[in-house]
Amino acid sequence: MKSFNIKRFRLALKNEIVCKKSEMLRSQFSVALAFLFIQTIFIVDNAGMPEVSTLDGIVMASHTGAVMLMLIGAGQLFRVLETKQGRIQCFMLPVSLLEKFLVRFLYVTVGWALIAAVGFVMADVVRVGFAYVVDGTYTQSAVPLFFNIPSDAGAAFRITCGETAVAEETAIGWLAFALVHSVFVLGSAFFSKKAPLWTMLSLIALLMLASYMASQFLPESAVDVAAWGIRFSVVFKVAAVVWTIVNYWLAYRIYARMQVVGRKWINL
Repeated sequence: MKSFNIKRFRLALKNEIVCKKSEMLRSQFSVALAFLFIQTIFIVDNAGMPEVSTLDGIVMASHTGAVMLMLIGAGQLFRVLETKQGRIQCFMLPVSLLEKFLVRFLYVTVGWALIAAVGFVMADVVRVGFAYVVDGTYTQSAVPLFFNIPSDAGAAFRITCGETAVAEETAIGWLAFALVHSVFVLGSAFFSKKAPLWTMLSLIALLMLASYMASQFLPESAVDVAAWGIRFSVVFKVAAVVWTIVNYWLAYRIYARMQVVGRKWINL
């Protein structure tokens, strides 16, 4: 069987959506309720404050929640192989290993991203609609801020910080997210139970160790610190790209091997 065939891939993707439809609907409802809860907390806590500050708080908290949701989703990539029946069903699916992995990868990344986005929109529609029904006034929607749709506030922020600085910080942020996401994907191969939790704890431990090691080698001079920071920024970007690719590649190789041997030799 060829490694990748677009027709088989579409069929496998359709099969995944059909099989996970109920799970996706339950997750969608739960996420919408969670975002609505976050918005309610900020509305109650910021009563009497300018609406813009309330929306900023809602968007920041919702972005954090969406990121955490996507990382939790990434930690579910190997969940389909937890049981013997699941492994048999996955192994018997008439598609290549690469196609199976890509389908699961799309489900835990694009699928969970769509769940987060739709959940926020649903919660925001309920918030705006409820405010209109109760008070008869229109409350500003947080959807444009959440999706970074061009607005007057965003334009003012880019003018203040500079287009180049904003673009660079955005690129670094996406790169850091991709790296952490790949760690959670790989972590799901090592932890058979509560993979997102154990991956997060392991990542925190590694970050603490890295911070301690960095503190031992940081220069004392402020000038040297600035120069070291510039060099570290370049090294981080290159290392992050390589590390991210390696993590995804290792996850695929482990996924391919676990099709046969199950979850015994690698999972804790």
